[in-house]
Amino acid sequence: MSDDDWRVNAVCARAAPELWFSESRGDQRKAVAFCHSSRVVNECLWDALETRDIDFGIRGALLPEARRKMLKGMAA
Repeated sequence: MSDDDWRVNAVCARAAPELWFSESRGDQRKAVAFCHSSRVVNECLWDALETRDIDFGIRGALLPEARRKMLKGMAA
């Protein structure tokens, strides 16, 4: 089993891609709630932080601003 196998279990794979990159706060809340229902939400977040995929979209149930803050905190 490879390290990327967690992606197979991600609930986001069953949603419209636009949801994860919407500017609408309502859509963002929906995407975050959807992420929280995923059993691989932590794996997704760690992948986003490790790959520095922090500038766009919802990853690991967090908006880009929150992921940037996490990285700053981890660097301190």
